[in-house]
Amino acid sequence: MPTPNVLFQLVCSADDPQVPSRVLGIFAARSVLPERYVSELVAGSVRIDVGIHVTGTETFDCRHLARVLCRIATVETMRLTINGRRVAFELEGGS
Repeated sequence: MPTPNVLFQLVCSADDPQVPSRVLGIFAARSVLPERYVSELVAGSVRIDVGIHVTGTETFDCRHLARVLCRIATVETMRLTINGRRVAFELEGGS
């Protein structure tokens, strides 16, 4: 199995026991099957790692997907790495 080259790392509050399902639902709605999924409860927070393998043209969609994941109300932090390098995914500009 190839190593996932895109990794979404989320830390969410444990207030919503359905947050792992909500995260997977966002991937499922886009017909993306994660190659790696880890969810653990640590000191009142849910830590979720989702790894996928994509081709070069899909990396822009990964940034959009990261922004969508941040819309989950209980997400406290979100980190996106592509090929081991941290990637900014926030929209630039705006007021």
